[in-house]
Amino acid sequence: TWAVKTISYLSQTATFRVITDTLAKIFKDLPYMVIFFMGITAGFSIMSYFLLGSREEAYTSILSALRNFMDHIAGFSDMGLIAKDDSQSVILAFLLFLPFFISVKFVLLNMFLAIIVNAYDLSLIHI
Repeated sequence: TWAVKTISYLSQTATFRVITDTLAKIFKDLPYMVIFFMGITAGFSIMSYFLLGSREEAYTSILSALRNFMDHIAGFSDMGLIAKDDSQSVILAFLLFLPFFISVKFVLLNMFLAIIVNAYDLSLIHI
């Protein structure tokens, strides 16, 4: 069919081979990144459950805390916890969310980009 002909045509170009080789190398290292990411997210979720579970409805179970942290990663964050008048909840929220955002948004995102760049460099050397 036309899809097979298109893929066979593209596989003859060097650029397509670099892309497919890069993707193959990324998927080899990606499980380690996912395990590291889930470990950090689960750790912060458990910590928020223990610190905020009795104060906030959104953190009454570990699964709801995990869902809230996944929402924070996706950008659907409800910062109502920080806007409360309860000073203890505000301090706990800053102690939880600031390290979480620093570790996930900066460290893990840079780690993911480093995996991609390293795989691309290895693909260019290989081809």
